[in-house]
Amino acid sequence: MASGLLGRKLGTTGVHILACSAVTLASLLSCVAFFEVALAGSSVTVSLATWLDSELLDLSWSFLFDSLTVSMLLPVLIVSALVHIYSIGYMAPDPHHQRFFAYLSMFTFFMLLLVCGDNFLVMFIGCKNGQSVGNRIKLGSSETKRDAPGIYQGDDIVRSYIERYKVLGGFYTLEEVELLVSVLNQKLNLVCKKTWEGVGITSYLLISFWFTRVQATKSALQAILVNRVGDWAFLIGLFGLFWLFGTLEYSTLFSIAPMIHETLFTLIALGLLIGAMAKSAQIGLHTWLPNAMEGPTPVSALLHAATMVVAGVFLFLRISPLLEYSETALLLLLWIGSLTAFMAATTGLFQNDLKRVIAYSTCSQLGMLMVACGLSQYNAALFHLVNHAFFKALLFLSAGAVIHALNDEQDLRKYGGLVTLLPFCYVLMLIGSFSLMALPFLTGYYSKEVIILSSYAAYSISGHLAYWISTVAAAFTALYSIRSLYLTFLGRPNGPKVNYLSVHEPPLIMALPLAILAIFSIFFGYITQQLFVGPGSAIFGNALFQHPNHFTEGEWSIPLLNRLLPVAGALFAPLLLLVLYSYFPGSLIGLLSTKIGKGFYRFFNRAYLFDGLYARLAALFLEFGYTTAKTIDKGVLELLGPYGLTNLLSQTARNWAKLDTGFIPHYTLLMLIGLLAFIIFIFYLPDPRLFLLCLILVVLLT
Repeated sequence: MASGLLGRKLGTTGVHILACSAVTLASLLSCVAFFEVALAGSSVTVSLATWLDSELLDLSWSFLFDSLTVSMLLPVLIVSALVHIYSIGYMAPDPHHQRFFAYLSMFTFFMLLLVCGDNFLVMFIGCKNGQSVGNRIKLGSSETKRDAPGIYQGDDIVRSYIERYKVLGGFYTLEEVELLVSVLNQKLNLVCKKTWEGVGITSYLLISFWFTRVQATKSALQAILVNRVGDWAFLIGLFGLFWLFGTLEYSTLFSIAPMIHETLFTLIALGLLIGAMAKSAQIGLHTWLPNAMEGPTPVSALLHAATMVVAGVFLFLRISPLLEYSETALLLLLWIGSLTAFMAATTGLFQNDLKRVIAYSTCSQLGMLMVACGLSQYNAALFHLVNHAFFKALLFLSAGAVIHALNDEQDLRKYGGLVTLLPFCYVLMLIGSFSLMALPFLTGYYSKEVIILSSYAAYSISGHLAYWISTVAAAFTALYSIRSLYLTFLGRPNGPKVNYLSVHEPPLIMALPLAILAIFSIFFGYITQQLFVGPGSAIFGNALFQHPNHFTEGEWSIPLLNRLLPVAGALFAPLLLLVLYSYFPGSLIGLLSTKIGKGFYRFFNRAYLFDGLYARLAALFLEFGYTTAKTIDKGVLELLGPYGLTNLLSQTARNWAKLDTGFIPHYTLLMLIGLLAFIIFIFYLPDPRLFLLCLILVVLLT
């Protein structure tokens, strides 16, 4: 707010100092919170103020700091702080510093609200229901009044809800829910635009920061509209949770989850799943993420590395005590994640925009995170989420340095030969790409391999299929990573001469965040491996829950060949590509020049034609609306009234007149048809008088 409202007073330097110092201080405090909460095992709930106090509902601003929260705060705040510092140099030529840093800081603030909320209302609309329906529910006459259970911890709340479930067959009546929903709708519509929708609105503002670019504005609109589909589905799931449980508080929901029938929660989980699919760009609702690359590169690094796109994954981590009791929801997560990882990995290989390649790699890694959640490996999902935030931010910011050095050129086909001109950027992108490929002993290796091997260790048909799909996706990840490196740094120079004359390494203010992220991309996975996924690690306590039936053992039971296969694919697939690029470039060109090759290239380059499909569906709906409006404008009563009836009779008479052809064979055929119809109606109809009635009507109409 200070950057936005007082930007002109503070000046460019003042805004830089204010925004960067605030986020940097918050990131340091998040490290302290990680040691105090996660390592010391002391979770804290902080209630700041009451927002709504009524007989039906008590809402307050309240936040939960447990192991999951502080683990998420680390990548969110550290990456955000580094992006703020990096943006000082990257956005130097832009005259709108105050507006950019205001949007950037506001987005970080709303992301913190989403992560720290202690229930669904704080997580998505920034408020807490301290008591589900107060101490008394007063609906209608005095006979309908009865005590409603308050929010208690431990056995009391479980016993209270179980007794009510046994007596009433449900937690609340339909009338109670309708009254409460009517109150909530008025409040939610006001607050939604401030917090959960605040993340969507600020992402829209950041993507369309250069609003004079038509494509940037289109991409921002697409992002907010696609996410609105997920928001509606999520709200349906949210109201379903309240109808089923009578509360949205985490502690209460998780306590009574084992008592609820799986089918009921599965229906609710579908709404939550669609909401998470939109936020985390899963297959079908992923189209907004690659197009969001139209925003400034620091925005891409912040939104698509550690913040907005992982919101859906964080949702499933938070509700793991609920997901574990729905096998259908877990199976859907597993398959959606697998298909997303494969789709994005194969699409990324055929992209020519550097940022879009990295965007599809983000989509693929989000699919891997969903696979981990579907396998109930929540600690592995969180571990890979944190690791991915660091090396993906490194990739985006390094790509931004290259784009910045080449006069904002993003086409890989116009790069080449930059290894001697940008050696620092080359080393950084090499580290980020190798970590993305999960090469041994880098950060990405320690978490990605755990997810792939866990799918094999599940020893189920879906688990083994997910293993093979993930392995193939990992090989394609290595292919497009090496392809991007080769075309950018090692290939023959193909760009305009003016771009190469102005090439320069990033300034210190941009290089420092890149160096820090490179250190994280090399060492963070090794240092924290035992903490996140080590045997017997109890860092998360009750923050993450895994049902005993979903435990897997992958340390000794997986064959050596299957253990080495993902690493071998990541190593040898890019080597094959390098050989083809270096020694047989004509073979690739010849393959893509064939009719089949062109078809494959168009299919994958256009991302499985999802954009075209959605455009066609939108056109069909618009055409239907146009036809309906045109018909109504003509006058429905006139078309269905005397004028329409007259036209119908005239058209019928003209059609019957066409039967009079003057040819004897035609008349003979009509006589046979009539005789056959007469026999059927006489002998097979329950009442032959129906035939006579139909015959009279036909004669009259004729």
